[in-house]
Amino acid sequence: GELAIEHQVPIEVCPTSNLIISNIPELDTHPVHNMVARNLPLVIGSDDPGIFGTNLKKEWQLLENYIGPQPLKRIRQQQLALAVNP
Repeated sequence: GELAIEHQVPIEVCPTSNLIISNIPELDTHPVHNMVARNLPLVIGSDDPGIFGTNLKKEWQLLENYIGPQPLKRIRQQQLALAVNP
């Protein structure tokens, strides 16, 4: 985590995929809440939309319901900064 912050290396979060194939039984136990609290640089992904039946819009909505709009605003700003200044 500290190296990701120091070097601004983003961590990809794919909530639906994580819930299906990882040992994460529900979004309440997903580590994204801790990642947001630690201000880790995050990017939101959909992993494999065809297999998981999701897309980026659904992933953002899922996270908004879980962590709220303010943290997502910060993540959007981080993603834009990372895209513009890799």
